[in-house]
Amino acid sequence: MPSTAAPRAASREGSASSSPPRKVKLAARIARAIEDDVIAAGWPVGSMIGSEPELIERYGVSRAVFREAVRLVEHHQVAQMRRGRSGGLKVIAPNAAAAVSAAVVYLEHTGTTVDDLLRVRSLLEPLAAAEAAKHISEADIKALRDAVGQETGAPAEGGIPAAYGGLHVTVARLSGNPVLQLFVEVLAQLTERYAKVRRTTRADRDATAQEVDRAHHALVDAVVAGDAATAQHDMSAHLTAIQQWFAGTQRPIGTRRPVGASDRAGGRHKLAEVIAEEIRADIVRGRWQVGDVIDSEIGLVARYDVSRSAIREAVRLLEHHSIAWMRRGPNGGLIVARPDLDAGVAAMALYLDYRGAAAADLLLVRKELELGCVDVVASRSSEPRVRERLEQALSVRPDAPAAEVNRLANELHLAVAELAGNPVLVFLIRTLTSLYARHVAAVPGIQPLPALTPAEAVAHAHLAIVEAIASGDRGLARRRMARHLDALSLWWH
Repeated sequence: MPSTAAPRAASREGSASSSPPRKVKLAARIARAIEDDVIAAGWPVGSMIGSEPELIERYGVSRAVFREAVRLVEHHQVAQMRRGRSGGLKVIAPNAAAAVSAAVVYLEHTGTTVDDLLRVRSLLEPLAAAEAAKHISEADIKALRDAVGQETGAPAEGGIPAAYGGLHVTVARLSGNPVLQLFVEVLAQLTERYAKVRRTTRADRDATAQEVDRAHHALVDAVVAGDAATAQHDMSAHLTAIQQWFAGTQRPIGTRRPVGASDRAGGRHKLAEVIAEEIRADIVRGRWQVGDVIDSEIGLVARYDVSRSAIREAVRLLEHHSIAWMRRGPNGGLIVARPDLDAGVAAMALYLDYRGAAAADLLLVRKELELGCVDVVASRSSEPRVRERLEQALSVRPDAPAAEVNRLANELHLAVAELAGNPVLVFLIRTLTSLYARHVAAVPGIQPLPALTPAEAVAHAHLAIVEAIASGDRGLARRRMARHLDALSLWWH
């Protein structure tokens, strides 16, 4: 059993201690190269990529770095190494767990509040409900009614009804949009984790359970009837009620309970992944700062009551997500790092690539999120830093090289998301722009405006969007952003 002693911070090393060692970063790059090759091959589940010697030669790295990379590829559920004479790296079919976990890791460490989560859920879930109503089949109707039936009368656990997010994820799945499904699953899981630490009375739990049951049945009726408008309205009203239930509770998600012995014994995850989660929960609970030394390797072995090899593998996962890294030597130990947005984004984009997310899927979700950002930022247009930040993000010049347009074009979109002040929006929009970057040609074959180069077209659109936002003209800003995103979707291949 892990030690129950309170975590301690041995020392602080400053900003230089916030970055993992170079070997970890090289392994992450090789893992990305392997994953890109799997995607390029069409994600051939069951096929062998190659043996360890073959792959070491192909990627030009040492055995140690290659094995670190393989651990990350396995963690992302892209491929698995089989040992033995006929062994090698075999492509596997992932589930959403790795992507959801990566998102949870990052968003918990950025101090995301339940209000952040519910504001984004209020953008996406009414859309998911409307899409489910449009696409639901007879078989889907049974699955939906079974899901709401399982919730009826379920006892409340902690501060929230047991299946609070289950129906929401089912509705998102029935939308037929893999992006909506993954994003809603992440947000619902994070909301449930937050709810488990909310203090509430039994009477409050019972009343909430009854209201959720009523709202869920009404929502299901609208979806089954194919009434998209009513389904959208009902979901929106339901999420507003959830926001009211959480009102006044703004503690970070990370105050939830730690992983316990039952999680270790469940067998659903590798031991190293469970230990990494326990360490991460302790870091959040301990309120350590970037650069603090948590404990030595020997101390961690004693604290979590596992072998040195299990601790080392857990630390590799923490290093990959830039949560903490191990410094060797007499004054070494596990050091708290700065949370890494890229690791979570990459895992989410990777899973959506496996699910075959198409341009239309991304455009539907991206529009909803980015127009939501535009609404917030346009309402704050009088703040000096808003115009200043937007003008800084106008990085696409009319004479920019075509090969640079796709990379530079994201800067304005991310700036608008950042100005909206919601880390969830930033994370999800970064995921979409990352996935989009994988699927656009260096020189787009279709231009958004006649007779313009790609750089000229993007520069023209971005300037028009900034002018509308900076003037506080919400309607015009929404129109220009929507038209720009429609044009960008034509570049997808």
